[in-house]
Amino acid sequence: LADTAGPVALFAMGLSLRRFGISGNIRPALALSVLKLFLMPALVLVFVWLLGLPPLTSKVAIVAAALPSGINSYLIAVQFNTGQALASNQMTLATASAVLTTSFWLTVVIHVFG
Repeated sequence: LADTAGPVALFAMGLSLRRFGISGNIRPALALSVLKLFLMPALVLVFVWLLGLPPLTSKVAIVAAALPSGINSYLIAVQFNTGQALASNQMTLATASAVLTTSFWLTVVIHVFG
């Protein structure tokens, strides 16, 4: 049963993207994507530096924070019956942008922690 969770989540995400497309809510979705892909990893970088975490732990924490948001935001929006289009748009924009932003954060991590 656990092996089916990934494909089912991807299927649900694909259906939501097809249902809502990328329309309306572009500005809020873009703002949320920027917060998730830039601000969150930057805050994690500051916190790992302040806490003095080991380099490997710091690298993993920053790169994990730099990943785009997944299906959870959409599932929460569906559960509360509000914001599905915004969650779908944000998920699409963040996933598309993650190719560049994750590369950026990997470069930052390599330069900061070696």
